[in-house]
Amino acid sequence: MPKKYPDEIAYYEQNITTKISMKNEFRTERKAMRLLPSNDPEQKYLDKEKQDLYEIKFSEEEGIFLDYEGNVLSGKYNFIITCEENPRIICHPTMNHSFLANGKKVLAAGNLFFQFDTLVTITNNSGHYRPTDEEMLPVIKALDVATEGSLLRYISHCTNEPLVYPVIELVDAEHFSDVLPLDDQEVINPVSGQREDTGYDSLISDESKNQSFNRKLPLETIIKYQKIVEGNYSFFSTNEKPDDLADGIANIHLKPLSVSFG
Repeated sequence: MPKKYPDEIAYYEQNITTKISMKNEFRTERKAMRLLPSNDPEQKYLDKEKQDLYEIKFSEEEGIFLDYEGNVLSGKYNFIITCEENPRIICHPTMNHSFLANGKKVLAAGNLFFQFDTLVTITNNSGHYRPTDEEMLPVIKALDVATEGSLLRYISHCTNEPLVYPVIELVDAEHFSDVLPLDDQEVINPVSGQREDTGYDSLISDESKNQSFNRKLPLETIIKYQKIVEGNYSFFSTNEKPDDLADGIANIHLKPLSVSFG
């Protein structure tokens, strides 16, 4: 029976109605994961219990996001926001967005960048979900409220070259297209959040430019998923003990890549 999602979700002063589905080319992956037993080593989708290990929450007392163990976050993370009455941010330094989301619909997907424990950048860089800029807008506004204005920039991967937008301008926009991206000589002031003209070309960091937006599954992975769906795959024996998931489920707190912005 298809999962029923809320018609409207209230999230940090935003009423969100858009639900983002995985793209059609990944349907075989989702079918395969639905067929695999939960203890099979090829089962990569996180159930709710495992998602809880990767949920981050904003601490109003400390003014920052903390992970499941109460640790601060630093660097780059893949993230999704669950599509449910009480949305959760699930993130991991490297795990696929579809794994984090259990293949379900989401409110947003991409990357989060934390600098000095503070969320400063959000992107839509997800190959499995490929959210549009307009779909990301309500979540950008919501996270601006959640972080009390620390979120500085949104990086869009909808074009061949990523485009950068000041969050301070997006939060006042009715439509995403109302805001122009930074030009080559503009940067975002780290204190005010306003765009500034530097007089020279500014570069997006290589880490931010790394695109998974249009990335496809490797052929061998597609073939493996097709075998599972077609019944030509030997399921893991429940009498054996599976290894820890390759994506690091047994190791909850992983140090991500450090990232600097120009």
